[in-house]
Amino acid sequence: MKRNLLIYAIIVLSLVGLFTSVYLFQHHYALLSGSTNCDLSETISCDIVNGSVYAEILYVPVALLGLLWFVVMIFLTWHAIPKPKLFIPAMTAWSGVGFLFLFYLVGVEILLRTICPYCTIVHIIVFTSFVISLYLHKNLKNKYSWKQIFSKLKNWIFAIVVLYAIPFIYYNFFVG
Repeated sequence: MKRNLLIYAIIVLSLVGLFTSVYLFQHHYALLSGSTNCDLSETISCDIVNGSVYAEILYVPVALLGLLWFVVMIFLTWHAIPKPKLFIPAMTAWSGVGFLFLFYLVGVEILLRTICPYCTIVHIIVFTSFVISLYLHKNLKNKYSWKQIFSKLKNWIFAIVVLYAIPFIYYNFFVG
């Protein structure tokens, strides 16, 4: 029961993160028209962070990558309810990817000497999801080996790779 409660907590957090990422994605393009409302000061500003050269990776907005991360996390977490042995390790691995990407995101804010409040919400959610996933994984009984997990989730892995490839193809070949 406690496990499902923690899984539902990650789903709720991921939904908040998804909506925050949607806002940041929209905000990234709103900067072009100059109509934003997230510029509190020189050191607390979504505008500075989301409008910087670091807000895109290979022309893909970082906020879109975050949005996709939350979509994948929601699906993995939802599937962890009926199949915890398979999907809790997948959640842990995926949240680990998000946690590692936080070093880039926080590093950008340090480099720019500016904090983006909405980005910070996303950072806290990713970190919290990672900690909860680690806890769930640690307490999982009769775990599959990582080889078994990769074998059973190869279609999921392929789908995630394709999902992330689409924006890179779109922004690099069709947007000009």
